[in-house]
Amino acid sequence: MEQKFHLFVRRHPGVGYTASVLTHPFLTAFSDDLGTARGDVARAAEKLLARNAWEIGAAPTWWKETRLRRVDMTLRAVQHQRLLSVPMRFTVLTHAEGDDSTRGRSKRPTVVHIPRLGIVDRLAVPDDLDAWVEEVVRHRLFMAPLESLIEVAYDGEETLETLVVAYKPIVEKDKRPTERKRGDDRPPPPPELGDASHRLNDMVRTGTLERAFQRAAEVNLLAEMLTSSRRASVLLVGPSGVGKTALVHELVHRFEEKGAPPEEKGVEVYSTSGARIVAGMRYLGQWQERVQRIIQELRVRRAVLHIDSLPEFLMTGDPGRGLDAAQYLLPSIEAHRCSHFVERAEFQAFEDASRSI
Repeated sequence: MEQKFHLFVRRHPGVGYTASVLTHPFLTAFSDDLGTARGDVARAAEKLLARNAWEIGAAPTWWKETRLRRVDMTLRAVQHQRLLSVPMRFTVLTHAEGDDSTRGRSKRPTVVHIPRLGIVDRLAVPDDLDAWVEEVVRHRLFMAPLESLIEVAYDGEETLETLVVAYKPIVEKDKRPTERKRGDDRPPPPPELGDASHRLNDMVRTGTLERAFQRAAEVNLLAEMLTSSRRASVLLVGPSGVGKTALVHELVHRFEEKGAPPEEKGVEVYSTSGARIVAGMRYLGQWQERVQRIIQELRVRRAVLHIDSLPEFLMTGDPGRGLDAAQYLLPSIEAHRCSHFVERAEFQAFEDASRSI
């Protein structure tokens, strides 16, 4: 059997290529050459199609009349409490809703993809596309920090290709019962962590956490650093879409494997963000106490804290007065009291941000 996919390809000058499936962006690979990235995505898609995981082939994944265009605009960003005008360019992909066999194509809504922002929406009047895209992007990035715009900036050529994946479905009777059901005897997270984060290990047990294929070397290095007696912290740096979060997810899968070594088996990974930490906190001092409780809980557990966006985390609280959330985590990082994952798109922007901590 075969399945066609649209492959969104980004070329990062001097770095390499990112290839991701348009309809399933978690299927993403990065390599210094496009052929390797395409091959990695194809192998991952083949495994998912064979197992019918998440019904990946149930809905249309390729359209004959898919169009690519680029929309230029100027956005406003915030840096050091000042507004800056930032020219931006976004690649936009459009196609008619439904599959190619559906009748009345001209009367169907237009599906609009803005891959770099993860936006998928529908538009009734295609003539309004440019104006519509500009308003949607402005809404998503309204008064955003400059670092957030840098993360999604156009940094090279973006194209749309076709990927054909051949696969052989796995018959249900060939699956081992032990692979379908795993133990659910783990106690729930403590309130200090459960209220401000979610435990990624639970998603592994329910089969809802994506995997990263062909990344064993990187995962081995991360496991060695995060499970060492020093309780090191790790900064994952790379362009948007190269698979930083996917590495985190694959490491969690490794922690949950039955054959994991003793130093890795049972390690918990809690994922949070600045917005989640301050959610529901109305008065000064409440979220600061929450951060302190999180740190105390992590110190007594075999656990790692994952922060999915460093710029957003640095803007949590009142950074102008030195009351941002990063200030409260920095002592525990420097003293190696607990381990952290932090993601960042560009290293130079991280250096600029770290000077404000």
